[in-house]
Amino acid sequence: MPLALFIGVNNHLQSMLLSCALLADETSKTFSWLMKTWIRVMGGKPPNAIITDQGRTMKVAIKEVFPNTRHRFCLSHILTKVPKKLSHVIRKHGDFITYLSSCIYKCWSKQQFEDKWKEMVENFQLLEDEWI
Repeated sequence: MPLALFIGVNNHLQSMLLSCALLADETSKTFSWLMKTWIRVMGGKPPNAIITDQGRTMKVAIKEVFPNTRHRFCLSHILTKVPKKLSHVIRKHGDFITYLSSCIYKCWSKQQFEDKWKEMVENFQLLEDEWI
């Protein structure tokens, strides 16, 4: 059974479990029901932001139930896919992972990240790469 966790951040910037649920399946309908129920329990206030894995069914439910919430994908889930999705780049360029890591972890502003990302896309010829 899938376990759904709602984790928030308190005023001390500490993670805290807000609620959890065991689900019968991972369909958009089930996720929508869960999110609507969660909003009711939270007094009708949707979250400002939500971070999930890259599940398509969850993405559909979030768009339906939380239309004004910023939805982002979990970095660790994205990074676990890099070796498979970009294996052709890794084989061709031994320094790609180092460059990607630098782009992700060593940029201190949005502009710095965007500049470095653009540079990476150009340097490693990833402009046409669907996954990037």
